[in-house]
Amino acid sequence: DGEPAALGVAGGDGTVASVAQIAHDRGVPLAVFPAGTLNHFAKALGLDSDAHTTAAVEAGMAGMVDIAFIDGEAFLNTASIGHYPEMVARRDRYSHRMGKWPATAYAMIRTLRHEKPVDLVINGERKSVWIVFIGLMIGNALSSLDTTVVATALPTIVGDLHGLRDLSW
Repeated sequence: DGEPAALGVAGGDGTVASVAQIAHDRGVPLAVFPAGTLNHFAKALGLDSDAHTTAAVEAGMAGMVDIAFIDGEAFLNTASIGHYPEMVARRDRYSHRMGKWPATAYAMIRTLRHEKPVDLVINGERKSVWIVFIGLMIGNALSSLDTTVVATALPTIVGDLHGLRDLSW
C-alpha cells in the first residue's frame, strides 16, 4: 500500500525524537543511527555506532521503549525547560576552541550569569529556575532489575526527596 514497514533516522536526541513521533503515529519500528553530539538515547539502547544498529536491523532485533508527550511533542529520554538551548548554542560556539567538556562548563557558567530564571508553577508552587530536565526511564533499562527492588526503592527515594519538591542534581 506504499506505507513504510519501518523508519530509520540518523541524528541526535532531538532529531530521533522528531522521527520517533512519526514512527509512533504510524505504528512502525524505528532504527536509530547515532549521529548527534551526545546520542544519549541511542547509547541507552546500546546503539553506539552505525554497525550496532545495522546488525540489529539485519538480525530483526527490536526493543520497546517508553515515549512521552509534552504539549503534543514527543520526547524519548529527556526534555528541558528553560535556558538549556542557549547553553547548548554557547557550548557549540566554543567547543572547537577548547573541547566539548570545557566548553560545556564555560557555557553553563555564562548561561547562569547572563540569563534570568524562568518562572514555572510546579505542583501549584511558583519556582524560579534556569533549567529543568525531565527524564524518562527507558523500559528495557529497568528490565534487568527485580521489580520488587524498583517498587520498593522508588517510593522510598521520592519520600526522602519530599515528593521531588526540591530535587536538584
